[in-house]
Amino acid sequence: MLPSLLQVCKQGKRAKLLQYAERVWGISEGNEDTRIDAAINKTREFFENMQIKTRLSDYNLTADSIPVLVDQLKKHGLVKLGEGEDITPEVVQKILELSL
Repeated sequence: MLPSLLQVCKQGKRAKLLQYAERVWGISEGNEDTRIDAAINKTREFFENMQIKTRLSDYNLTADSIPVLVDQLKKHGLVKLGEGEDITPEVVQKILELSL
């Protein structure tokens, strides 16, 4: 989920992702978008190398599961997530779709 979250939220987390790319992965070449995308890809590769699956489909979840999950967030009042409270159910839906 983390790589998908970073991909969906990369504009709002741009400065931190650039810092992450350089400090964690040593990525300092290329334009900003290239460095951010490389850091996100390295993150996915890291988890997969640790044998942690990074796709919802790896857990037998399909696109049909997404509305149920989003509805549960709304039902429980979890409509402003993240440190900036900017991850809404609509953003969660995008993250989940990208995680398939």
